[in-house]
Amino acid sequence: MVLERVRAFVAAFHAGEDPNPHEFCAGLAAPEREAVLALIDVYLAEAPRTPPPNPDPLVERVVERAARSLRGRSGLWPLVLPALRERARKLRRDVANELAARLGAAGREQKVADYYHRMEQGVLDAQRVSDTVLDALARVLGTTAADLRAAARSLAPASPPSEPGVVFARAVDGETEPREQRHPGGRQQDGEQFDEIDRLFLGDPPRER
Repeated sequence: MVLERVRAFVAAFHAGEDPNPHEFCAGLAAPEREAVLALIDVYLAEAPRTPPPNPDPLVERVVERAARSLRGRSGLWPLVLPALRERARKLRRDVANELAARLGAAGREQKVADYYHRMEQGVLDAQRVSDTVLDALARVLGTTAADLRAAARSLAPASPPSEPGVVFARAVDGETEPREQRHPGGRQQDGEQFDEIDRLFLGDPPRER
């Protein structure tokens, strides 16, 4: 449903009309409406001046990211973070390295990269990410922490994944994504201790009973 509405808007836009995005949200539930509006915003920010090919790769890319937002726990971060990163002409690893430097995490760049990857994928609980992280990330991406927090709150979080860990190991946008496997509380399954980096992205760990 989301894809069809966005395609209809794009067709009207390139037909020379002046379509109102809200008219393409009629009858949608709140999460789908938010996704359609966010997709249209991202598309208009990057839209080519001439009619795109059919199917439009840009639409396909942002729709895939919207799906991550709808089924994830990070609000609109799967849409907003890649768009900001691409607008800044930075690779994911560049953002992660700059973020690690601003967080004082020298030597732990890979751990920060894993967490940032989870933010873009929508599998990190946005409400637990600290203001310290968002302040630093906003400086890296050229936005504000308030805007990042608002994007995180734009969609109600979906149910957590049924699996105890999340594993990513595929190439996207020419980069190899980090491979990680963590317990829901954030500890590495190999026994790595919960540290300050975990705390910045996950909040305080649950107390052992």
